[in-house]
Amino acid sequence: MIARGSTFTLRLRHGIWRVTLNGAFFADYRSEIDARAGVADVTRHFTSPAKLVLIEHDGI
Repeated sequence: MIARGSTFTLRLRHGIWRVTLNGAFFADYRSEIDARAGVADVTRHFTSPAKLVLIEHDGI
């Protein structure tokens, strides 16, 4: 079960989108679209929806 108020973080680093859930590794993706789709897919199964998605770019 995922805690209420869960937070996904998407961070672009060296061309790879690293996704974490509440600070723990979730998945790596090659595109932002795939990363967002992965987050959207898993949140459909949450009992309480995750409301916050942070996107951070490292400029690389």
